[in-house]
Amino acid sequence: MPRPEYRIIASATSLEQFGHLKETLADEADAIAEAFLEAVDHLGDEEEMSPAVVERYGSYGDTFLYNFHRDYAFVFRKETQRDEGKQPRLVIVYVEALLRRR
Repeated sequence: MPRPEYRIIASATSLEQFGHLKETLADEADAIAEAFLEAVDHLGDEEEMSPAVVERYGSYGDTFLYNFHRDYAFVFRKETQRDEGKQPRLVIVYVEALLRRR
């Protein structure tokens, strides 16, 4: 079965939060941003989506919390478009918010 295409869309809120993080943590912000980008790269790898790293978030079942850094996590929502055979064709991942864990 071919792997579906993944599209990542960051909300204005999450972009603002990353901008604020960069302003307040200057030195550490680059390492956090690098960890975030690496985590986003793994959103399409089901093996990387272990319950230790990704957990359900909210009440609808389509929103998740990704613990990508010891101090930070991000909230994302997945929307899957399927073909006629009900196979996933396109997965859209909406990065909604950045959360401080401690």
